[in-house]
Amino acid sequence: MLVTTTGCEMTWTKWTQWIELPDTKPDNPQDSEVKQTKDDATPAEGESGQRKGEYALRPAYQRASLVAGYLLIGVVVASALLGCRSRIIRRIYILPPANASRAVALPLNAAIRQGKPSKDTRVVIQCAPHSDSRGKVILMRDCSLGKGAMESELTLSVKDTRGFYWFALEDATVDGHKLPVGDVREAMFKKFYGEKKGKKMRSEEKWMEGLLSKKS
Repeated sequence: MLVTTTGCEMTWTKWTQWIELPDTKPDNPQDSEVKQTKDDATPAEGESGQRKGEYALRPAYQRASLVAGYLLIGVVVASALLGCRSRIIRRIYILPPANASRAVALPLNAAIRQGKPSKDTRVVIQCAPHSDSRGKVILMRDCSLGKGAMESELTLSVKDTRGFYWFALEDATVDGHKLPVGDVREAMFKKFYGEKKGKKMRSEEKWMEGLLSKKS
C-alpha cells in the first residue's frame, strides 16, 4: 500500500519532461546586429552543448495513465496477498453432527455451534481474516488431509473448492495439549479418518518419508 501510494504521488507531482524554449528575437534591429557580431566570436548554441529550456510536468493524461497502472498493480498484489492469507488456518474445530436441541460449548458464533440439522461431523476452520467467534463450516466427509511442503505442515483440501488450505503443526495445541510435530500429525489423521484408518495412513506416510530420505 505504501509503495503504491508513493508511486502514485511521485508520478503525479514529479514526472516531468524537458521542454525547449524558443529563441527570443530582439525588438531593435540594432540589437540584432550587435548580437550577430557577438555570435560570430562565440561558439554556436549547438556547439557549446547548452540548450535553452526547462523541465515541466507531463500532460495530465500521461500521468493519470501511469497512476492508474500503479493502482491496478497494487490492487492485484493486495488481492493475491489477501487470498493467500485467507487460506492460512490458525484454528480447527471438529464438531459432532448438528443437533437442533443442543449447541456445542465452544467459543464460536451461535449459528456455527448450533448448525443446520445434519448427521455428518463438521469441521470449522478459522483462517487469518476470521474473528475468534467466526469461521468456515465444512462437512468432514468433504475434507481430505495432505502433506505440506515441509514436515511441519499439512494441507486441507475441500471438495469442489479450488486450491487448498494450509496450517502449521509446530507449537500446535491439540485438545488443550501442546504436542510434538509428529504427534500432531498423527492426531489430525486420527481425528479426520478415525483411529484405525488414521493410524494406518500415518504409518504409510512415515514409511514413504523414510524411503524418500534413503533415496536422497
